[in-house]
Amino acid sequence: MRQKASKQICTLNDKDLFSFIAEGIPLIFQNSALIEEGAQSLLTAGNIRGARILRAVSQEEAAKCLILMDVVRCPRNENRQFSIQLSRFSDHLAKGIYALSSTWESGNLGMASSNIESLCKEHYLDGPNGYDWMFPNEVTSERENVLYVDCIENDDGTLDWLSPERIDKVYESFLPDPTALDLSQALIESGFCSSNALEIIAKRWRNICPDDKYHRSSLEAEIDNTYHDLDKAKLLKSESESLLPIIRHHWFFPLWHIDLKKITVDVAELRKEQENWLMRQA
Repeated sequence: MRQKASKQICTLNDKDLFSFIAEGIPLIFQNSALIEEGAQSLLTAGNIRGARILRAVSQEEAAKCLILMDVVRCPRNENRQFSIQLSRFSDHLAKGIYALSSTWESGNLGMASSNIESLCKEHYLDGPNGYDWMFPNEVTSERENVLYVDCIENDDGTLDWLSPERIDKVYESFLPDPTALDLSQALIESGFCSSNALEIIAKRWRNICPDDKYHRSSLEAEIDNTYHDLDKAKLLKSESESLLPIIRHHWFFPLWHIDLKKITVDVAELRKEQENWLMRQA
């Protein structure tokens, strides 16, 4: 989303905002679904790398639907957060986290926030013992490793080439499920994404600013309440009942108030932490 467009959206009244988002979400979904069709065609043809690339692009595109649903859930009196939420539409890290969030089963928002903080770190240590190697940001590097050949510096200072071929060898024919796409489809086909439905969703969810103790059961109860609100207003579609389990299971906690910016990490400090661990093992 271009900066000028984002600023203009911030000036829309709720009626125009909901109408605009209701127009955009189906377009985003249709594009994501078309990309996914390409992934399926390549998978059938045995082109696993091509399928993996298109699956990743499709998921990132579908994540934009979820970001817009959180624009609706964000209170308008939180002007700064509302603007930040709109900016996530064009942020690869934010889109990656939204796509991943549709697969998480975090027991409460605190657990989710901790997971998100780890995913936002510019660098991190990991391996069999948790300190073995240093890696760049997990979300953005996984995206780039699927798409590009890159030159990297190993932990011992040597240079190496990183190719998507390595990903092919590790994951073989495995592709992650298109959960963000499935959730977006369920929201649309249930009737959650019409302008009138978005108005009802905003009325219920804008009063909720969950803290770390906000439990999964409370989230699912609020989704059920939203479903009943839409049912009472006769806005649900005929498929909604069969699709509700997908929405209950995969529509995640509101993230509009969670920081999704990349966290700068002092690489020297991280190296020191790694060296201290190695010394303890000696």
